[in-house]
Amino acid sequence: MRTLRERVVMGVFSPGRPIIILDEAKALGLSTTPVREALAWLGGEGLIERAPAGGYSGLKLDPAGLAGRYRLRRHCLREGLARAALVGCRIEAPDDPEFFFRQIVAASADAVIVETFDRVQATLAPFAAMETDLVGDMPDSLQVVARLLRDSALSEAALALDAFHERRIEISPLLCLGAPPRAGAG
Repeated sequence: MRTLRERVVMGVFSPGRPIIILDEAKALGLSTTPVREALAWLGGEGLIERAPAGGYSGLKLDPAGLAGRYRLRRHCLREGLARAALVGCRIEAPDDPEFFFRQIVAASADAVIVETFDRVQATLAPFAAMETDLVGDMPDSLQVVARLLRDSALSEAALALDAFHERRIEISPLLCLGAPPRAGAG
């Protein structure tokens, strides 16, 4: 399941294209039964979807669905800021935005918020390279958020995170038009 989840996050499974269970089983050195079970779990998490003719396919998002996921991630981050005692906390903005965001969300100490973030982040991860290319605000925008957190300016940090996500919501139609970068065929 971990390997298949990693393949989903890397964008290996093309949106709307069938996931060939036998091919995945061979690549993992397993029978098709555990692969089917893992795909069922991933489907239940919303990371892939049931194919119309049976089986599973890569998750296909429309602009509204993608924008909604950015709004949900933003909500998780705002909850992390609202619930956390980040005053004086030094969260550095790393090269990996997902790690930075997860630090903020984890600071909430709310397992449901963290789990929700993890799920929505997994669906957004395949778009990360494209969004960075289209928006061009990385890593500067997250450095600003990290500085605001260090300065205990939580309201301003929340506004900066809002602006970060609004830029991505605005380009959701463009992100859906272009296929996320693929690490392999799917």
